[in-house]
Amino acid sequence: MRAKINFYAIKVGHHKNILDFIGSVEDDIRGPMMILEYCPNGVLKEFLENARSNISVELVERLFRMAFGICNGMDYLASNKVVHRRLAARNVLLNKLLEPKITGFGPDPEANKDEEERVPIKWMAPECMKSTEHANELSDVWSYGIVMWEIFSLGDTPYPGVQSRDVPGKVRRDYKMKKPEQCDDAFYNIMLKCWHYDPRKRAGFSQMKEEMSKIFTEVPGDSFYYQTNEL
Repeated sequence: MRAKINFYAIKVGHHKNILDFIGSVEDDIRGPMMILEYCPNGVLKEFLENARSNISVELVERLFRMAFGICNGMDYLASNKVVHRRLAARNVLLNKLLEPKITGFGPDPEANKDEEERVPIKWMAPECMKSTEHANELSDVWSYGIVMWEIFSLGDTPYPGVQSRDVPGKVRRDYKMKKPEQCDDAFYNIMLKCWHYDPRKRAGFSQMKEEMSKIFTEVPGDSFYYQTNEL
């Protein structure tokens, strides 16, 4: 726990789209504990699932802003040489303003040769489907494309109808998931850029952030609104 506390305090810092580390306390019985930002709107995946019965223009607009916010947060992590390794909608929380806060990452894991790593195949870049030991920003980019798909499918499990064991083979054959119903072409094209089999062909988070920022309008109050004719 002390290693994780030091990691958050020294390496992560503060960003509006990263779950904020507030501090730590020492308990005589339970030892050191982290104090993290409270997010009353819970887990992104659950929010998306619950939103399926109330789809509106406002909701779809919010989905675009959530996707953009997660990209901003991941760009910040990448700029600090932090690799997430487990990016998924279940590892994003929502604050009272429904702004995304990335969590679920920590210090670089120490390789344990005696224990097989449990890898969430459907969220992993092809080069990390056996191990995340060599994960980097570009493998996180692949996972971000999967998170975008989760957002615009309102919480569906990636690769619907496909067993996890069959995903690596389909990915090798250049299979790409179809555009979700609530997505538009601009954001789907960004997803596809995340899913290049060759990681060298994927855009980094800074490049995607710049591309997305061109299709948002900034308004007073540090908010962004998506410009589209499809809403």
